[in-house]
Amino acid sequence: MGEMDVYLNVFIEEANENLQRLNDELLELENNPESLEKVNEIFRVMHTFKGMAGTMGFDKIAKVSHKMENILDKIRKGETKVDTDLIDLLFKTLDALNESIVDISNGGKGNLKSLDDLISILEKYINNSESNTEKQVEKKEKEATNDSDKLSHLDDITRESLKNLFHAAKEKI
Repeated sequence: MGEMDVYLNVFIEEANENLQRLNDELLELENNPESLEKVNEIFRVMHTFKGMAGTMGFDKIAKVSHKMENILDKIRKGETKVDTDLIDLLFKTLDALNESIVDISNGGKGNLKSLDDLISILEKYINNSESNTEKQVEKKEKEATNDSDKLSHLDDITRESLKNLFHAAKEKI
């Protein structure tokens, strides 16, 4: 057995362990979708998995893993919420990664068609969540402008006092 075979066997073994851990963590996240601790743990495992795949030259697997990381990071930043559609997408990603590792175990390269499809799906999800975040920011800015218009009939000192009070209250929330 050559040196690359040894590395490949270690990769496959560790990949399977990480995928099992991801499955367990996703099941827990499904039961507790508000748990940032679970999201962070899934992110860490996915980051390790991505690094291993990239090191071994399995670029498509690394790319899918990176897209999943991006989604998890959006959850961590509060830009998207964990819901059943997202959980389904994460499990679908996990299934495709499992299939790729099985393919590698059987002598393949892990570059399955399902990974290409998944990359597109993950990119659409990321773009849609970015679009939704931008819409939310625009809506809040518009509401703030409308609030300012409501104060237009007040004198400058009163208007400024109310704005300061509003911002102070907002910071305490």
